[in-house]
Amino acid sequence: MINKRLLVFLFVIISLVFPGDRLSQNLAKLRQVQSEIKQLEAKESLIAEKLDALERRERIEKKILQTLRLRAKKLTERISLISDSISALSQKKHLQWKKYLLVLRRLYMLPEPDIIEIILGDSSIEDVSASIVYLSSLISYRKAEMENLEREIGALNRLKAKLAHSRDSLGCVIALQKRLVDSLRTTRGKYRSLISRVRGERKSYERLLAKLKESQKKLVMLLEERRKYGGKFGKLFGKLPCPVSGDCKIVRDFGNIKNKRFGVSFVNPGVDIVAGSDRYAKSVADGVVADVVWLPGYKNVVIIRHDGGFYSIYGNLEDAVVRKGQKVRTGSKIGIVAESDWLNDLPVLHFEIRRGREREDPKLWIGSVKI
Repeated sequence: MINKRLLVFLFVIISLVFPGDRLSQNLAKLRQVQSEIKQLEAKESLIAEKLDALERRERIEKKILQTLRLRAKKLTERISLISDSISALSQKKHLQWKKYLLVLRRLYMLPEPDIIEIILGDSSIEDVSASIVYLSSLISYRKAEMENLEREIGALNRLKAKLAHSRDSLGCVIALQKRLVDSLRTTRGKYRSLISRVRGERKSYERLLAKLKESQKKLVMLLEERRKYGGKFGKLFGKLPCPVSGDCKIVRDFGNIKNKRFGVSFVNPGVDIVAGSDRYAKSVADGVVADVVWLPGYKNVVIIRHDGGFYSIYGNLEDAVVRKGQKVRTGSKIGIVAESDWLNDLPVLHFEIRRGREREDPKLWIGSVKI
């Protein structure tokens, strides 16, 4: 898949390989890279603002979550205290029940009054009656106290159930709030990753821009130095062999190119041809190696000077097997074609033909090509 940054890199670096009468166009493309940097800076600023807003929102939601959890904790503590009170009241009720049974037993175990004893004065009806009244009153008291305890226990159980319901409802709210906080944390993490990628891309563009400016200066000097050479080459028009073995398939044509996916346009000063199985680039005519240079992002480039002021240029070479000043013949191996990062990792040769500073369409010079 074509990477947008590599596409921008490609059209800038290709236009700079041998700059000529279109230096102003090359400078415009450098400005386009600078524009990309400004756009990335704006994007980085926007993401940073969103990230700050997310962090503020996350802090607020975390505080809400902490408050909810504290409230749930207090409810749990209150429920625990009520449970302890219910337990204590239940024990007290049980004790009152035992006392109630004891008094009731004493009441029913009183002996019937002996009339003889009453007459003789050993006992009186008032004493017996008093005992019965006392025990009956005590029974009523114990019973009333148990009923009061039962009501208190019932009230506490109802309150406990109400508090437990509130705690359970609060638990659902806490779960929802926790999911919200987790979601904000995840989103914040994504924005952090995004801003890191944007910053990395911006820095890559800045490094690329610096390298391209330096490469432009060197290449202009190289081209000016080679203008003094001349000779003949025109009679080979339409008859040149393909610079690679195979069916000479062109995957990127000469001239203006536009990538529909990214909307990026650039000028290709040559053609890009898929290399054959042996992956060797071969000289299309007799000549002398004018130079072997390495360009950032474009690997090794071999320049061959031919008769008539013509040059053939072979770019994207993994290795060059010729040296500057070496004479070559038609079909001589000059280098091994490298894989292309911007063309689905295929071994692709960038090939140009120039007459001085003027660019020529290579496919018009090659005898047989496939597009």
